[in-house]
Amino acid sequence: PSFTEYTDALLAGLGTALSDPLLRRGTLRLRGPGLPVVHGGTYALTFVVEADDRKYALRCFHKELDALPLRYEAITRCLGRIRSPHFADCRFQPDGIRTESGRYPVVRMDWVDGPNLAAFVAEHRHDAKTLLELRFALRRLARHLRAKHVAHGDIQPSNLIVQDGLQLRLIDYDGLYVPGLAPLCSAELGQRNFQHPGRRARHFDEGIDAFPFALLDVALHALCIRPDLWELTGSGTDAFLLREPDFADPARSVVFAQLGDIPGLEQRVRNLAAI
Repeated sequence: PSFTEYTDALLAGLGTALSDPLLRRGTLRLRGPGLPVVHGGTYALTFVVEADDRKYALRCFHKELDALPLRYEAITRCLGRIRSPHFADCRFQPDGIRTESGRYPVVRMDWVDGPNLAAFVAEHRHDAKTLLELRFALRRLARHLRAKHVAHGDIQPSNLIVQDGLQLRLIDYDGLYVPGLAPLCSAELGQRNFQHPGRRARHFDEGIDAFPFALLDVALHALCIRPDLWELTGSGTDAFLLREPDFADPARSVVFAQLGDIPGLEQRVRNLAAI
């Protein structure tokens, strides 16, 4: 279904559109008369529902996702087992919403409040101590995921929420790798400005987050020394200093050259270019 079809169903009444007993008695968050708050994504539109004094993310799929029920069955089972503080509670509902064209699956997630990684870095880009602590928090998250044999599959600023105490929370689990999904291919390849240019659908294991975590670590290291690079490279949610064309040909990349000139960062930039 399209955004309009989902919106029409939800505005007609959550009690009739949704199967979830909790969300059915909730209220759809609006940003204006007849205009729901919605966040777009590769596969799903995320609406905000308030119920029992809590906020929930209602993810409605607007694009076909291969083996969707199988993926979310394995994902929710794994997340329930590992009980990681970096993930929000999520429930897959195969017949979660009824629109004019039929019933469709949804995912209900606890809402995660806080700025995304890009907003947090933009606000603190002149605070080297905070950026250093953020680097360490990201390293801990990367180690935690590998220890649990889990990979997010789309590590990028909009999927990383920074909460008090630099607690990092992950959202959007459509591309998650868990051991139960090992026979499948990647459902998505992630935001290209944070992914290895050689990544393909067949690359689907607990190591697929290694490149984006390395990229973020180098970028934050550089910003600790040269905060002006944030503006110079037009960084934000879509890119941290480097972009897909830089990965494709590091030797011709102006930004790779700039990073390689930063004292103390030379070898790390060479290593990133090499991989």
